[in-house]
Amino acid sequence: MSTAKDREARTKMRLVTARLFTLRLRDENFRTDFAAKSGWSPTSPTVPCEHDTLFSDIYARALPALKACETSDVVAIPVLFVGATREDMKLVILTMGAASRSHDAFTSIGIDSINHAVTMGQVCETLSPNKKWDVGALDTKVSESLVG
Repeated sequence: MSTAKDREARTKMRLVTARLFTLRLRDENFRTDFAAKSGWSPTSPTVPCEHDTLFSDIYARALPALKACETSDVVAIPVLFVGATREDMKLVILTMGAASRSHDAFTSIGIDSINHAVTMGQVCETLSPNKKWDVGALDTKVSESLVG
Protein backbone atom coordinates (compact mmCIF):
# COMPACT_ATOMS: atom_id res chain seq x y z
CA MET A 1 0.00 0.00 0.00
CA SER A 2 1.49 3.32 -1.00
CA THR A 3 1.49 6.19 1.42
CA ALA A 4 0.72 9.80 0.62
CA LYS A 5 4.45 10.51 0.77
CA ASP A 6 5.17 7.73 -1.77
CA ARG A 7 2.46 9.02 -4.12
CA GLU A 8 3.84 12.55 -3.84
CA ALA A 9 7.36 11.32 -4.65
CA ARG A 10 6.12 9.38 -7.69
CA THR A 11 4.16 12.41 -8.89
CA LYS A 12 7.31 14.53 -8.63
CA MET A 13 9.26 11.93 -10.61
CA ARG A 14 6.60 11.94 -13.33
CA LEU A 15 6.88 15.74 -13.49
CA VAL A 16 10.68 15.47 -13.78
CA THR A 17 10.27 12.86 -16.53
CA ALA A 18 7.79 15.05 -18.41
CA ARG A 19 10.18 17.99 -18.12
CA LEU A 20 13.10 15.93 -19.48
CA PHE A 21 10.91 14.87 -22.39
CA THR A 22 9.98 18.49 -23.06
CA LEU A 23 13.64 19.49 -23.01
CA ARG A 24 14.47 16.68 -25.44
CA LEU A 25 11.76 17.92 -27.81
CA ARG A 26 13.44 21.32 -28.00
CA ASP A 27 15.99 19.73 -30.33
CA GLU A 28 14.35 20.36 -33.71
CA ASN A 29 16.18 17.48 -35.43
CA PHE A 30 15.09 15.03 -32.74
CA ARG A 31 11.52 16.33 -32.74
CA THR A 32 11.20 16.08 -36.54
CA ASP A 33 12.75 12.60 -36.65
CA PHE A 34 10.71 11.39 -33.68
CA ALA A 35 7.46 12.63 -35.23
CA ALA A 36 8.26 11.07 -38.60
CA LYS A 37 9.16 7.67 -37.15
CA SER A 38 6.48 7.34 -34.51
CA GLY A 39 3.39 9.24 -35.60
CA TRP A 40 3.80 11.56 -32.61
CA SER A 41 2.60 15.15 -32.90
CA PRO A 42 2.62 18.09 -30.47
CA THR A 43 -1.03 17.29 -29.70
CA SER A 44 -0.29 13.67 -28.74
CA PRO A 45 -1.02 12.82 -25.10
CA THR A 46 2.03 12.19 -22.90
CA VAL A 47 2.11 9.68 -20.04
CA PRO A 48 5.46 9.99 -18.20
CA CYS A 49 6.55 7.24 -15.82
CA GLU A 50 9.44 5.57 -14.04
CA HIS A 51 10.94 2.28 -15.16
CA ASP A 52 9.32 0.35 -12.32
CA THR A 53 5.78 1.48 -13.19
CA LEU A 54 3.51 -1.40 -14.17
CA PHE A 55 2.30 -1.39 -17.73
CA SER A 56 -1.25 -1.80 -16.41
CA ASP A 57 -0.93 1.63 -14.76
CA ILE A 58 0.28 3.18 -18.01
CA TYR A 59 -2.48 1.45 -19.94
CA ALA A 60 -5.07 2.80 -17.51
CA ARG A 61 -3.80 6.35 -18.14
CA ALA A 62 -2.94 6.06 -21.84
CA LEU A 63 -6.10 4.44 -23.18
CA PRO A 64 -8.52 7.16 -22.00
CA ALA A 65 -6.06 9.80 -23.23
CA LEU A 66 -5.95 8.16 -26.65
CA LYS A 67 -9.74 7.92 -26.80
CA ALA A 68 -10.19 11.55 -25.72
CA CYS A 69 -7.64 12.99 -28.13
CA GLU A 70 -9.24 13.86 -31.45
CA THR A 71 -6.03 14.99 -33.16
CA SER A 72 -3.69 12.04 -32.46
CA ASP A 73 -3.92 8.30 -32.06
CA VAL A 74 -0.45 8.00 -30.52
CA VAL A 75 0.56 8.51 -26.91
CA ALA A 76 4.14 9.39 -25.95
CA ILE A 77 5.51 7.49 -22.97
CA PRO A 78 8.77 8.86 -21.63
CA VAL A 79 10.25 6.28 -19.24
CA LEU A 80 12.82 7.42 -16.68
CA PHE A 81 15.47 4.98 -15.49
CA VAL A 82 16.92 6.29 -12.24
CA GLY A 83 20.45 5.29 -11.29
CA ALA A 84 22.73 5.91 -8.34
CA THR A 85 24.07 9.12 -9.89
CA ARG A 86 22.80 11.75 -12.28
CA GLU A 87 24.94 10.25 -15.02
CA ASP A 88 23.13 6.92 -14.54
CA MET A 89 19.73 8.45 -15.37
CA LYS A 90 18.34 7.50 -18.76
CA LEU A 91 15.22 8.64 -20.56
CA VAL A 92 13.64 6.22 -23.00
CA ILE A 93 10.82 7.57 -25.13
CA LEU A 94 8.27 5.14 -26.50
CA THR A 95 5.11 5.80 -28.44
CA MET A 96 2.10 3.56 -28.34
CA GLY A 97 -1.04 3.55 -30.37
CA ALA A 98 -3.79 1.24 -31.45
CA ALA A 99 -2.37 -2.14 -32.45
CA SER A 100 -3.94 -1.81 -35.89
CA ARG A 101 -2.01 1.35 -36.76
CA SER A 102 1.30 0.90 -38.51
CA HIS A 103 4.13 2.87 -36.91
CA ASP A 104 7.86 2.76 -37.28
CA ALA A 105 9.03 -0.35 -35.45
CA PHE A 106 11.89 1.55 -33.84
CA THR A 107 9.74 3.38 -31.35
CA SER A 108 6.17 2.16 -31.40
CA ILE A 109 4.26 -0.83 -30.20
CA GLY A 110 0.57 -1.61 -30.06
CA ILE A 111 -0.84 -0.72 -26.68
CA ASP A 112 -3.12 -3.77 -26.69
CA SER A 113 -0.29 -6.22 -27.34
CA ILE A 114 1.57 -5.95 -24.01
CA ASN A 115 1.16 -8.07 -20.90
CA HIS A 116 -0.25 -5.81 -18.19
CA ALA A 117 1.87 -7.40 -15.43
CA VAL A 118 5.24 -6.22 -16.80
CA THR A 119 7.01 -3.02 -15.82
CA MET A 120 7.81 -0.29 -18.28
CA GLY A 121 11.48 -1.09 -17.68
CA GLN A 122 10.83 -4.62 -18.93
CA VAL A 123 9.06 -3.24 -21.99
CA CYS A 124 12.10 -1.08 -22.75
CA GLU A 125 14.49 -3.99 -22.11
CA THR A 126 12.51 -6.17 -24.50
CA LEU A 127 12.56 -3.53 -27.20
CA SER A 128 16.27 -2.97 -26.85
CA PRO A 129 18.07 -5.81 -25.05
CA ASN A 130 21.44 -4.44 -26.20
CA LYS A 131 20.78 -1.23 -24.21
CA LYS A 132 20.65 1.12 -27.20
CA TRP A 133 18.53 3.70 -25.45
CA ASP A 134 18.48 6.23 -28.26
CA VAL A 135 15.02 6.09 -29.79
CA GLY A 136 16.41 5.84 -33.32
CA ALA A 137 18.82 3.05 -32.41
CA LEU A 138 16.46 0.46 -30.94
CA ASP A 139 17.11 -3.06 -32.14
CA THR A 140 14.84 -3.41 -35.19
CA LYS A 141 14.69 -7.22 -35.24
CA VAL A 142 13.42 -7.39 -31.67
CA SER A 143 10.99 -4.51 -31.97
CA GLU A 144 9.63 -5.64 -35.36
CA SER A 145 8.85 -9.06 -33.91
CA LEU A 146 6.90 -7.39 -31.10
CA VAL A 147 4.97 -5.15 -33.44
CA GLY A 148 3.91 -8.02 -35.57
